[in-house]
Amino acid sequence: MVTVRPSLSRNIVALWSALVIRLAVGLVFVPYIAASLGPSRYGVWTVLFQIINYLALLDFGFEKAVVTFVASFWGKGDHDGINRTLATSSRLYLWFGLAAFAGACLSAWLLLPHLRAESTEVLREGQMALVIIGLFTALRFWFTPVTAALGGFQRYDVVTSAQVVEDVVRTIVMIVLLGQGYGLVALALAVLGFGFVRMGISIWLLKCTFPQWRLTVSKDPALAKDLFSYSRITFGITIAWLIIFNTDSIILGFMASTVAAGVFAPAAQLALYSRHLINAIGTPLTAAAAHAGGAADLNQSRERYLKLFGVASYAGFAMMAGVALYAEPFVKLWLPAGFEETARAMIILAAGSAAFLPHILSNAMLFALNRHRYLLITVAIEAGLKLVLAIALVGKYQVTGIALANAIPQVVIYIAVYPVLAGRAIGISPSLLIGRQFRTAVLAIVFTLLPGKLIGLAWSADNWVTLVASMVGAAVISAAGFWISMSPDERAEIRSRLLRRY
Repeated sequence: MVTVRPSLSRNIVALWSALVIRLAVGLVFVPYIAASLGPSRYGVWTVLFQIINYLALLDFGFEKAVVTFVASFWGKGDHDGINRTLATSSRLYLWFGLAAFAGACLSAWLLLPHLRAESTEVLREGQMALVIIGLFTALRFWFTPVTAALGGFQRYDVVTSAQVVEDVVRTIVMIVLLGQGYGLVALALAVLGFGFVRMGISIWLLKCTFPQWRLTVSKDPALAKDLFSYSRITFGITIAWLIIFNTDSIILGFMASTVAAGVFAPAAQLALYSRHLINAIGTPLTAAAAHAGGAADLNQSRERYLKLFGVASYAGFAMMAGVALYAEPFVKLWLPAGFEETARAMIILAAGSAAFLPHILSNAMLFALNRHRYLLITVAIEAGLKLVLAIALVGKYQVTGIALANAIPQVVIYIAVYPVLAGRAIGISPSLLIGRQFRTAVLAIVFTLLPGKLIGLAWSADNWVTLVASMVGAAVISAAGFWISMSPDERAEIRSRLLRRY
């Protein structure tokens, strides 16, 4: 049986490597698609995917349940339990997928016409694209048990490698389509086509990873009840997360304009990349901790969580300082004219993300320990505050208003409230979490913001060469400062990990 430590380390390295590649692809593709489509059409494109994200509610939290159940059965060596989980969940996801496609069609014809777009032609194009992406969403639902099972087996490394190749090739195809003058419908067809490719690869990977897998669809009432019991809390969390992370373009599109939604989208995209950075640790940590639970050895997972929490907290606050330094020159060079307000939104979102990011790891531990009801309480409060602030601020402040509606609840909740709830649930002193978050925040600001300011005095970041040089210089000094602040034992452990073959 594969041990927890190598699997977790290998998965983190694979997910981080994939993130770097996706970030590079995104940095090239986002300004190209924004310039090719224009702010209004690009705004419609972002709204389509936020509507699709709401259809993800039809998952009812089952994906997390499948990951956790497969990891737990794997830890016990129960192959029959794994097959029963996959067969039962496949039956459920068949209906979820059909409902998602129906929801996309209804949204296309009943909801989308109310967008404040610049023309009816753009709206009609968006309607057709939404139906196509709805079919892709149904396909993704039907094969969710396969991808979730690979997560339960802690094979995020192979899954991520396949996804990265698909993302790169799909992006190249979409760039060619835009260059030929095609619009939203062609982009949606590209997404659907590559979705079929991804699903075929996922089936092959699962068969290679778990040769005992039986591709069947059946009903196990007792197991279905257990899955529902676990997932009902996850379903509530999913609703809250959708409100928190997937309402911005919709609110701007209906209360302000699709242009405002398009201007905000690049800032939200970079904030999403920062969450992916920490999710690269949190996602495999859930499976690893659940597997450890099956092996009755959770202390190792708690210790690793606490160490990784400090790293994630420092990274979050260092990124916040970096965004404050370089958002304006970066946006000026990266995006076409008309996106100037994106920089202000990036700075505001970075402040909220700095407080929130390390607690992605807390979320992972709560899911693994089946104590995620504490997370539900937290995100329900955050979602309510975000909606109230958005309604109050968007009308007057538009892009800046929606950014503030995101950041203010995150700063308050994840600095003062959530460490208490999560710490007690995980079995770690809340004061230890709060103290570690405060210490890393001070260190990150000192080792990133001050050197960045000094570098700015040496040369102006008004072109790509000086901007990248400034950012790299500030990042190197920040990393060196964090290294110096670590204890000798922590530095020795990192050296040993770097020398280990994953």
